Amino acid sequence: MVTKQLNKAILWLGLIALLSLAGFLSACSSQAPEVKNTQTDAFPAIRRIQEAKKLRVGTGAGYFPFEMIDKQGKMVGFDMDMAQAMADAMKVELEVVDFKDFDAIIPALGAGQIDMIIAGMTITPERALAVNFSRPYFTSGQAVLVNMKHKDTVKSYADLDKADIVIVTEQGTTGDIAAQRTFKNATIRPMKGGNEATLDVCNGSSDAFVYDQSLIAVQAQLHKDCVYGLLEPFTSEKYGIPVRAGDADLLQWTNTFLDSYVDSDAYNESYRRWFEEGEWLKDVVVE
Repeated sequence: MVTKQLNKAILWLGLIALLSLAGFLSACSSQAPEVKNTQTDAFPAIRRIQEAKKLRVGTGAGYFPFEMIDKQGKMVGFDMDMAQAMADAMKVELEVVDFKDFDAIIPALGAGQIDMIIAGMTITPERALAVNFSRPYFTSGQAVLVNMKHKDTVKSYADLDKADIVIVTEQGTTGDIAAQRTFKNATIRPMKGGNEATLDVCNGSSDAFVYDQSLIAVQAQLHKDCVYGLLEPFTSEKYGIPVRAGDADLLQWTNTFLDSYVDSDAYNESYRRWFEEGEWLKDVVVE
């Protein structure tokens, strides 16, 4: 009998202990903090563009044939074809912001005034300290536009490195940097714009203009009565698309876009139109 009563007592004590434990666990559960979802948007820059319904691209008109203004006031050129293709891929409107001062374009990107730069911009380590560059989409180099009076004596860029020669450049460009590095005896005079520099050579105020090969080729055609081009590049440069530092999702998207666009039918058709055919010259504004 005693044994049965002892067993019952043990059973009741066990049951009470279990109930107490269940109550304790329930209380702890009700006091536990709520677990929040801390996952952030993996595509903040792209989402920003999509919500604004426009891709803001900074450029600098006058870099033939990459970005120019036609007689209807529209920005056209090789780069602009690519910019439109990017906006179409994002299913947003393209907004082109033209910077008259090329030196202001990278600060504008950093300040969030534009989403990216498409302006035939050479990839350099110095610029990469302020922006994130995409993979290259074009390879070019520096060439020289020379006043016609030197036709018989200047056959190569090296022939210009003399004390009595004045070479103009566009301030802030890689042509300016290349000229300062290459010509140790000639006088280097930076100017604000490429067309201004071309006319300076054409009217004889300077002897030569150092700039990217593509623009030199176009300017030689436009002003063949007063200048000629030394089109063999003496440097090699790769163009990329800068995006704001930290916009990793936009950089990744841009590289993915370029992987599919470069060497595509659309890219090659655009290249033929702007670099080979030349019919567009009569439709653009040349200042």
